Amino acid sequence: GKRLSLSNFGYALYQPDKGEPFILDSDDAWVGGNIAHLPPEILNPAEDVPELDYTKSDVFGAGCMIYEILNLQNPFEADESLIKRAYTQADLPLIPKRSRYSYALDRLVCLLLRHKPSKRISAKRAGDLVEVMLWGPEELRGTDRAAAEQLAAEWLEQQRAEILSSLALKLAENFTPQGSRVQNNAGFSLEDELKCKFLRETSARALTTNLYLLSQCQRGQQR
Repeated sequence: GKRLSLSNFGYALYQPDKGEPFILDSDDAWVGGNIAHLPPEILNPAEDVPELDYTKSDVFGAGCMIYEILNLQNPFEADESLIKRAYTQADLPLIPKRSRYSYALDRLVCLLLRHKPSKRISAKRAGDLVEVMLWGPEELRGTDRAAAEQLAAEWLEQQRAEILSSLALKLAENFTPQGSRVQNNAGFSLEDELKCKFLRETSARALTTNLYLLSQCQRGQQR
């Protein structure tokens, strides 16, 4: 099947493999790229800050892009004064409830767009939350954390067994009884590969933590 890759990271300023945060002088703030995606510590830094730290700039931009990908207006473009205020998650527009992913996306936006960079989640954590949103057990969200880890371990064991069985059937479909490969068979999809990676690398404790993050959102009371 065809694959879609979003790979234009020309303005990605934080490069963890270099070991040090990407820091610029205040005169170089424009290097951040799309000004509508720049965080408050870049656009509205404190007067006593001599250097601009872009460490959490990219995750902020990702939060803005979630609104845009969903065909919603970037809140910082809709209200240009918002970036200059000590805003809270209550000031950010809700993601409309259009699918089973809406609530989790709304929570993810809140975690990516926190006013203080130290409070924003990392890109790695955001990726983990997206995986849980797509393939995690919705029935465990909001479960008591002490009980949830055991339930998560049982769920992971069941899911790993089920996907191994599914992949084995798909593999068998690629060949005839005589051992010849079947032409034009779809085989493993990109989603199969990504879900396998998620189930292989996720622990019960990590799954429980990420489910907890996706369930803790007071904005849900406003729906």
